[in-house]
Amino acid sequence: GDDILLVTVNLWGHVQRPGIYSIPSAYGLIDLISSAGGPSQTARLSDVRIIRKNQQVVKVDVEKYIKTGNSEILPPLQPGDTIIVSGSIYNIFTEIVGIMRDLAIVANVFLIASRIN
Repeated sequence: GDDILLVTVNLWGHVQRPGIYSIPSAYGLIDLISSAGGPSQTARLSDVRIIRKNQQVVKVDVEKYIKTGNSEILPPLQPGDTIIVSGSIYNIFTEIVGIMRDLAIVANVFLIASRIN
């Protein structure tokens, strides 16, 4: 009757809640990413990869789908798929610069403290 077939997939990368998801077999990639709270601010939706159980890698441009609405861009999900949402290089660079800034501030505080003593 109303039984729903669930498939298990892995969602990694730049989404709000990465993890293992048991989703209805009718769910698509957009449904899955939405179930995970959507992409993070660092997500690069033009570079999403689906790794199949047979080690086939399918590259998906979700950004193009969002712009065009062409559902042919989105391949159906299969049981055991691992979906990887890549991150933006700019955002990663920004995070590294922020960490380096914080370390420089700490080093400066220690330098000033050592001069006072």
